[in-house]
Amino acid sequence: MVPDSYGKLHPRLIREEHVSVTEEPSGTYLWHFVPEDPVPPEKPAFKVAQALYDLLVTYDSTDSLIVLQGDSTRANMGWKGGTHAHLEKMLGRKLFWSICVLHTNELPLRHLITSINGPTSSDTGFTGPVCSLLFSVNEMQYNAEFRGVPGGEDLTEIPEYILVNMSTDQQVSYQRVQAVKRGVLPSELQEIKCGKVYFKLYYNIKVHHRLEDGPKHILTQLRVMRSQPKKVQTAVTFYVRIGAWFAHSECVLLSLMASQSEDDHRFAVPQILKLRAGEEYGDISIQEILVKPYEVPEFSIHTQSTERVVKQVTEAAAAVVGQQARDGFIRARAHHRETMPCFRSKKDMMDTSSSSSSSSSKQQQQTAAAASSSTAAAASSSQSSSTQQQQQQQQPPQAASAASAASSSSQQSAAAAAGSRSSSKHPQPPAAARRQTQHAAAAQLAAAASAASSITAAALQLAQEAAAASCSRSS
Repeated sequence: MVPDSYGKLHPRLIREEHVSVTEEPSGTYLWHFVPEDPVPPEKPAFKVAQALYDLLVTYDSTDSLIVLQGDSTRANMGWKGGTHAHLEKMLGRKLFWSICVLHTNELPLRHLITSINGPTSSDTGFTGPVCSLLFSVNEMQYNAEFRGVPGGEDLTEIPEYILVNMSTDQQVSYQRVQAVKRGVLPSELQEIKCGKVYFKLYYNIKVHHRLEDGPKHILTQLRVMRSQPKKVQTAVTFYVRIGAWFAHSECVLLSLMASQSEDDHRFAVPQILKLRAGEEYGDISIQEILVKPYEVPEFSIHTQSTERVVKQVTEAAAAVVGQQARDGFIRARAHHRETMPCFRSKKDMMDTSSSSSSSSSKQQQQTAAAASSSTAAAASSSQSSSTQQQQQQQQPPQAASAASAASSSSQQSAAAAAGSRSSSKHPQPPAAARRQTQHAAAAQLAAAASAASSITAAALQLAQEAAAASCSRSS
């Protein structure tokens, strides 16, 4: 906030880097941070890796981490000074690099358009004759004499469970590509606008998105490139080569081990045993893959879940100020979306409110039960405390003070043990820990309030019964 000449505060926009972190394969938001400024000769990638390592230590995940995902930028993927390389050095072991295939799929097409149509004039402008028409394409009339462009590879069939999770742009783009190949554009598609989507490999990656599918997409990309004219091959070969991260030998061996073909297993297993021949402590359990395919963990080869979190962080940065405020903003919206996934009509709101009211009634019943038990516990504790006070009065003053000190120290040790258990079970950053403490305190206050209300109600009932009994005796 910046004050003006009258002292009134106004928000000011500043540009800063935010690194978003997700937990995979669920894709849920984990944390985001602003990297520290590097001190020469340190590089920015080292500071990002250091912050990621501290986050892993906070969540006690330094040993369980097996896959690193990210974009194919030099800051991330540099073999010597990239973020992934620095993080591996800090962990003292190698990790599996899963580079977003959707990003590497964009590079060949982007540079092909540049070589054929001409360079861009800005981040959204074009200089060529074809791409310059993109701004007015929605105002053009449909050409009924258009002829289809058959040939090439067909689009992959999209299962229903993937289709329902696609955006409208993606679904319409799929139908339009089919229309271009067949030469028939349905009337309902002629008036629909479409966003930016890359085809063919895009849908292949969306359907086949597991780690073992990465090398197969590289082969498909090479097969499509070989069918193109020489000019196209010259324009895209370099970018296909630098984006072929899943052509690495470990990715190919992983794909062969997960294959349903026994021939692939017979080729992959001996190669891995040869690589492990020099190790002092070998592992022969890999020979089981000769009979049964290897079950690859369900990690994805694209980072669209992280891209969604990046968008959420950007929206939070435009709405609130500060690290803790942005984190709370993101988590609150995630909780709201989990509570109400869709809000298209009043019925959705009523269904959500009814479900929330039923859950709240269950919570109230549980709270009432806990309040009654706490009331009984309070009564028993008051009796025991009065008995203890009588015993302490009979004891010498020194013995009484020693007993109270021992009881307080035992309570402190029990609280410390409970705190250590909770922190080890749910390690969180400092801000999240403070929020958890605040929520726990609020829950205790609510329980105490409900207990007090139940005690008051019980006292009123006893008073009414006593008044009724006195009235009956007087009559």
